Amino acid sequence: MVVRANDDSQFSWTLVSVAVRLGHAIGLHRENSKSGLSPFTTELRRRLWWQLIALDLRACEERGSDPVILPGSFNTKKCLNINDDDIGPENTVLPVARLGFTEMTKSRVSHIVWADALRIAYEKPAQEGEETLAPKLSFLDREATIDHLEKELESQVLIRCDTSDPLAWTTLVISRLIMARVRLALYHPPLHDHRSASHNHVPGDTVLKVAIENIECSHLLDTAPAAAPWRWFFRTHVQWHCLAATLAELCVQTKGPLVERAWKIVDIVFDDWAARIADSKHGMLWRPIKKLMNKAQAKRNETLSMKLSAVPQQQQPLPQFRLSPLNHSDMIDPMQTWTATFPSPETNQAFELNQSVGFDQGPPLDDLASLNVDETMDTINWAEWDEFMQDFEMQDQSGSMNTNGLPPDDGMLGSWW
Repeated sequence: MVVRANDDSQFSWTLVSVAVRLGHAIGLHRENSKSGLSPFTTELRRRLWWQLIALDLRACEERGSDPVILPGSFNTKKCLNINDDDIGPENTVLPVARLGFTEMTKSRVSHIVWADALRIAYEKPAQEGEETLAPKLSFLDREATIDHLEKELESQVLIRCDTSDPLAWTTLVISRLIMARVRLALYHPPLHDHRSASHNHVPGDTVLKVAIENIECSHLLDTAPAAAPWRWFFRTHVQWHCLAATLAELCVQTKGPLVERAWKIVDIVFDDWAARIADSKHGMLWRPIKKLMNKAQAKRNETLSMKLSAVPQQQQPLPQFRLSPLNHSDMIDPMQTWTATFPSPETNQAFELNQSVGFDQGPPLDDLASLNVDETMDTINWAEWDEFMQDFEMQDQSGSMNTNGLPPDDGMLGSWW
């Protein structure tokens, strides 16, 4: 994480693979009840291995590569839902897992989601002689899996979180971010071969709504005082996929509450994320995103000009876009509302935040037709997305050398999403 935060090259991405191999070397991926290891050592080995899984997943997201660790390649059990004080070198047996919120609950959210997320979002490449590889699960099966995961997280994690506790509050937001990320991977897969099902089932406004929630949750973790102790970790990762998907939709969607909500958060995060993207704002990933942003802004300005020209007698100047303070309660539509108050580290004054406890799956698709939206929202805007992907591949294959003096990776935007 420290290397990733201070180095724009692929060095940290490569180190994750080295760490996984070192884990293999000491047998972290194989758990044997007859190994003779103490309960304390067993639990620490589990935590270390599952942290490697989390790092591998993060590396895949940042670089668009395939995962190193796949289901079926290990049998190490998930970590126990316990506090650190519940176990020590003196333990002769593993403690019983707690039902309530613990110091390990945040980590267990990732553990619970990991295997199903890979089944939903990861597609193995087609083999020789195969043009495409049919997905093992249908679109509806994958969507049902996501719905089941959300219910599992609600019953095992969310209802046990005391939102006055900063760690519990942060865990709630992370849970929403993870599930929005997985749902977006299903609704808006980057690769052309994987999108036929989503094209038939998902309208563009649904994609935009899920992508916006992804950005908003990430921004909450970057700015809310409750998440301040872990902000150094959250700021090592940029949710570029949801940003690119949002911008692609904004190239065709020009009016309505979702569009206004989207531009509000995009205006806030864009420059900050440009400075934190894995390969820098001048790298092969951010340059296509910047191009997409320019196209979306041009469409935005064109729409504003058309509105002004429709009322020529008023001779109004073009509005100036200024960033107003973001009201967090405007971002995520709550199913249930709770209020958590934390001291702001800058002012030492109370900072009030209203957020949702459960997952907001949005209104039924039929109800979306009643919103004030463009007709273009009926379908996903794949044209701008395909151009973005083509720009990325051109950057990837341009032959330019990275900061380590090595050529960029072939096919970096692989099948993981």
